[in-house]
Amino acid sequence: MAQPTKYDRKHNLTAYATSNPAAPYKASQHDDEFNAIDKSLDETHANLQKIQRDDGQLRNASVHGDSLSGEVLALIAADWVPTGQWVTAKAYKVGDIVEHLEASYVASTAHVSGTFTLDRGSGFWNLLSSSTNNTGYVATETLVATAGQKVFNLGLSYSVGGTALNVFVNGLKQRITADYVETASTTVTFTYPL
Repeated sequence: MAQPTKYDRKHNLTAYATSNPAAPYKASQHDDEFNAIDKSLDETHANLQKIQRDDGQLRNASVHGDSLSGEVLALIAADWVPTGQWVTAKAYKVGDIVEHLEASYVASTAHVSGTFTLDRGSGFWNLLSSSTNNTGYVATETLVATAGQKVFNLGLSYSVGGTALNVFVNGLKQRITADYVETASTTVTFTYPL
């Protein structure tokens, strides 16, 4: 089916009633309007069914190669390469995947990294996945254990969410469940079963 028929009003019913206050309304004019509205809505609904499932998601097989943008086609054609944590002043290629503050991004544009926020705002990175409930940190100090605690040297990316520590080693997420007390942005103290 082509695009739905656009509804264009044929009769100004208010103008007719104002000009002819004593005359009965013209049923045929009302029917013309309601029939045109019905046709447009029915055709719109039929087209919507072609692209949307009942759960609101895109209908299976409704996206085709010719409907994809050049940027998306470039991402598909690129070799996606995990490159670890995002760093500044690095030349990234289309398809490079980085981790940054508990999120994964894929480069959609070749560029030399500057500030992540600015690079992301410029459209250089597309979000692949994120754990939005967690706050990201970069640890630079060794944690000192006291009685009933273990020491973790976290010279890598980690984040705290709920009662767990998510540690990222070479881009792989390791979840350690523990009670903790956050004492600084670079230090987390755990009460962890020994």
